[in-house]
Formats: sequence, C-alpha cells, structure tokens
Amino acid sequence: MSIEHIVADIKIKTDEAELHRVEIKNQYEVLNTMLQESGGIRTREVDDTYKNIDRLFGIKAKLEAEVRVLKAKLLDNLLETDVEK
Repeated sequence: MSIEHIVADIKIKTDEAELHRVEIKNQYEVLNTMLQESGGIRTREVDDTYKNIDRLFGIKAKLEAEVRVLKAKLLDNLLETDVEK
C-alpha cells in the first residue's frame, strides 16, 4: 500500500469518525430532551436512542482502531523509505 493511499485512508476514516462523534453528541441532546419530556421515565423511544448511541460508539471505535493501524503502517512505510535512502 502506497504512502499516499494510506494517508488518504487515514483522512477518510478520521472524517467518518468525526461525523459519528457529532451524531453521538446530537443523539445525547435528543435523549436529554426526551427524558425531560417524559419526566425521567424510560420509554421505548429512549431505549431505542440509547441503542443507537451504543451502535454509533461501536462504529466510531472501529474507525478509530483502523486509523491507529493505518498510522502504524504509515510509520513503518516511512521508516522503510528512510532506511532505503
């Protein structure tokens, strides 16, 4: 995998993770509003929102892990390139 390809993948996955972070924040705001409206009672909608937040955290964590792996590959490639010179 070329350095340019790795850098592009890192950028894409980092951007996707950021989008999920923003969506998680938005879901927490929705959840807070729903709990206030229900008087703190957990409704089906509240439970569904919690499940969605958990799902988004899982996706975000996977993307962040992939970015860490790609950064390690990038470092390896850079070190190999430097050694060859």
